[in-house]
Amino acid sequence: MFFCATSYQVFSQACTADSPNVELTITSIDITDACAGDAPLNDAIEPTISINGMILTFQPANSANNCTLCTGSDVVPGNYSVTDGDLIDGCSNSTTISLGPAGGSTMVGVTVDAWEEDGGACMLDSGGINADDDITNLGMVNVDITQPTGSFVAGCYTYNYSIACPPPCEVSACKEVMLCITGVDLTEGDGLLSDADPVLVIGGNTYIWDNTVDPGDNGCTPLGDADATCTAGPACVTITTDMSAPNATTLMGVQAWEEDFDCGSSCTADTGCPGVFGDDDDNITSVSNIAITDVSMDGSFMIGDYEWCYEIASCTQLLELASTGLVVSACDDAGTPDNADDTYTFDLNPMITENVAGTLGANYTITAAPGPPPATTMGNYGAATTFGPLLISDGVQTITVSDASGCIEFDVLVVPPAACSGVDCPITPGVWSK
Repeated sequence: MFFCATSYQVFSQACTADSPNVELTITSIDITDACAGDAPLNDAIEPTISINGMILTFQPANSANNCTLCTGSDVVPGNYSVTDGDLIDGCSNSTTISLGPAGGSTMVGVTVDAWEEDGGACMLDSGGINADDDITNLGMVNVDITQPTGSFVAGCYTYNYSIACPPPCEVSACKEVMLCITGVDLTEGDGLLSDADPVLVIGGNTYIWDNTVDPGDNGCTPLGDADATCTAGPACVTITTDMSAPNATTLMGVQAWEEDFDCGSSCTADTGCPGVFGDDDDNITSVSNIAITDVSMDGSFMIGDYEWCYEIASCTQLLELASTGLVVSACDDAGTPDNADDTYTFDLNPMITENVAGTLGANYTITAAPGPPPATTMGNYGAATTFGPLLISDGVQTITVSDASGCIEFDVLVVPPAACSGVDCPITPGVWSK
C-alpha cells in the first residue's frame, strides 16, 4: 500500500452528513454604528461570541476610536478580518471551534450568544456596574455544513465564519499528533462560595485554571489558556504513534486535582496542610498512564473524578513516499538457449519526504512475493541499489519496501522482461552440404 502525508490543520474536504469532524472558524466581524462602544476609560471594543459554550473574545485592530478621556470608545463601523492574534482574555486560543461529527445531518445545531465584553473576562455579565453591552441570545442556530461560509447576525454585530471538514487522523502509519485540552467536567469546587480551580499534569507540564469551573455544570466546561501560575498557555502535548498501533497512544505521567491554594505550591498536589483551617487540595489522583484508543478525532479521557475533553489540533504523517526509483533491467540469457534460466535485475532508489525531521531510518529492507527474494535485501537511501538476479520464469513480483524506522512501508510491482534465450536461428536460403 502507498502512504501519503497529510497535515490535518491544513487540508480539508467537502462536508457531508457523514463527516466525522466539522470545524467552524470565525473569519471576520461586521461592526455597525448601532453598536454601543465601550465603557468610560476603555480604549477598545471587545466583540464576544459564545458557540456551544466556547467563548471567543476579539479586539479587532482600529475598530474603536481609542477615546479614553471621554465617555468611552466609540465603534468605527466596518468589516474586520480576525485571526488567532485578535483573541484576548485567554478564553480561547483559536478562532476555530470543533462541532464534532455531523451525526447524519448536513444541518448541525449550535447554541450562540453574543455581546460586547465590559465585565468579567470569559463570561456574560448582564448586570452590575460594568455590565456587558449589545447582548444577543440567538439560542439554537442550524449551520448548513454544505455551505463553505455563513454568518451569525447578532444585533449590531455579524460574525462571519467558514466551515471545514478535515479528514480524521486515521492513516495507518506513524504520525505526530498534537492533543490539546479544551474542557473539564468535575464534581467538587473550592469551598462553599468559589468555583473550582482544576489542575492537570500532562506532557511533563502543570496547567491550572484559576476559579473557572462551576462543579454544577453538566458536561465539559470549556477552558481557555491555562493561567501563568504554573505553565501558561494552551495545555497541549505532542505525541508520536507507531506502526504497531498507528491510531492509539498513551499519555504518560498524568495527574489531576482541585487546587485550594492553602499551603505548599500551587503547582503540586498538597496534603497535610497545618492549622485548624488547613485545607488540603481536593480529589488528588494518582499519577497514571492514560490509554487513548483513537486519536483520529476529538474525545475525552477519565482520571479519578475528572473527565478531560481534548481536541486533535494537528496530525502529520511522519514520512511520505515521493518516488520509488524503480528501473528494471533487460533480459540476461545466461549464455544458454534455455528460457528457464533467463534472469533480470531491478534497481530501487526510494525518495522519502520527512514531514517530521529525523524520522527516516538509515536504510530499508525488501521482501518479495511470491518470491523467492533476491540475495540482497537491504538498500541505502541516496543512490540506486541493484537487486537480483531473479528468474524471469518466477513471474511478476510484489516487492514490499520497509524503512528501518518502521514508520513507512510500501509495495512496488516489478514486472520482469520477456525471456530472451529461446530464439530460432535464421536459415538463409541456399545450398548446404556437410
